Amino acid sequence: MHPLQSDDPAAVTGRHLSARRDEASGTAPDPARRRLIIGGALLSAAAIGGVAACSSDGTKSAAATGSAPPPAPPAAGPSEAPAAPTPTGPKPRYRIGLQAPLSGGGAAEMGANLQTGVELALKQAESTGKLTFRLELVVADDEGQGPKGPAAAKVLLDDSEVVAVVGPLFSGPAMTTGEAYGAAGLATVTPGATKHTLGTRGFTAFHRALPGDRAEGTEMAALLGGKLKATNVVVVDNKTEYADSIVEGLLEGLTSRGISHSRKTAPPGTRDFAAIATAVAKAGADAVVCVGYGPEAALLSKALDSAGFTGTRLGADAMAEKGFVSSAGSSAENWWLTVPVADAAAEPALAAFAADYERVFQKKPGIYAAEGFDIANLLIEAVKSLGNQPVTRAAVLGAVRSSRYQGLVKSYAFDRSTGEWAGTGGTFAYQVKSAKIQYVGSVAKLVAG
Repeated sequence: MHPLQSDDPAAVTGRHLSARRDEASGTAPDPARRRLIIGGALLSAAAIGGVAACSSDGTKSAAATGSAPPPAPPAAGPSEAPAAPTPTGPKPRYRIGLQAPLSGGGAAEMGANLQTGVELALKQAESTGKLTFRLELVVADDEGQGPKGPAAAKVLLDDSEVVAVVGPLFSGPAMTTGEAYGAAGLATVTPGATKHTLGTRGFTAFHRALPGDRAEGTEMAALLGGKLKATNVVVVDNKTEYADSIVEGLLEGLTSRGISHSRKTAPPGTRDFAAIATAVAKAGADAVVCVGYGPEAALLSKALDSAGFTGTRLGADAMAEKGFVSSAGSSAENWWLTVPVADAAAEPALAAFAADYERVFQKKPGIYAAEGFDIANLLIEAVKSLGNQPVTRAAVLGAVRSSRYQGLVKSYAFDRSTGEWAGTGGTFAYQVKSAKIQYVGSVAKLVAG
């Protein structure tokens, strides 16, 4: 089932985006707006207070079973892991950490999707029989809340066998843990944190595996100038930090393409969009872009109908929720939406992954499952790239930072200085059709084709 827990194949979009308001303040995602899930063969999840772990062959560790631990290995520093094996010795064990919301409301489903995607990657890597090491997944629950991020991170930081981390999933926890992960040299790769300033804080272990807010704006401009053939655009936004970051990239992209544009703002909570809608219609615009949240966007959409605007309508990811469609009613029809997450059950390039996932977990992959699969494989490749070198946290961090990894639907790469997204193909288009948000495909492919 998709993230909004409905049969709507577009529900994949709803929870990543409307968390924006909550991530900005580091609070828990609003469960009313983030209704975005297996028995894994690799691990079972635990709350922050503890951690459950299973090795890639399914054997539970002492942390999961509560049994007496095996004799302790030689002490390792905070950035070190067990040394590589001798040719005749046992395979070393390396742990991949996962920090995500695994409890605490609707966001936990997204964390569970991410977890199962990672599980599938580890299971498949082990099944090849080609790995020279064993893999184990260790999870830590931050409930999607910034203030709970440090306690979750500590679970992974204190485990010297954890050599890299998938997550944190949301911007709030990523912001409150970035410094600690950097100090320990423990690489983190987030599949969902889009807050623009994460890449400007000097977090030396941070990696963003999707476009940030500003980059989404750039992709929106490409879609407008390419597939949507816009020549005169009015941008309507709510002047929040989230909107400012997207609009910055959007306006720069429109300017570089020679597309005429103007900007109008309405703060969150605005109820009357009649004047803005009338101005859009009178401006002779052939496209309007809304960068804001679902409730206000629905009011703008109705006002545009009343003003007689018939041009293209494009919204940023915070609008890609079922509530926008239901509130806007018939005026939501044909809105385009951009989201930095693909629909794994609808994207043709993910068909094999979706089939494997459903075979293992008896359900369709939800939001972040494919991203978890990709990032886990990226981390596995980083460890493999070290060859006979000692697999320390510092070595893995260096390998991750220089990664160039072709994932299922996008190519992963990171800025060498900041860890920012430097990949391609990370933004995806959806469109409202028959009162449902339906997946269209990669913006890059739509523009190229």
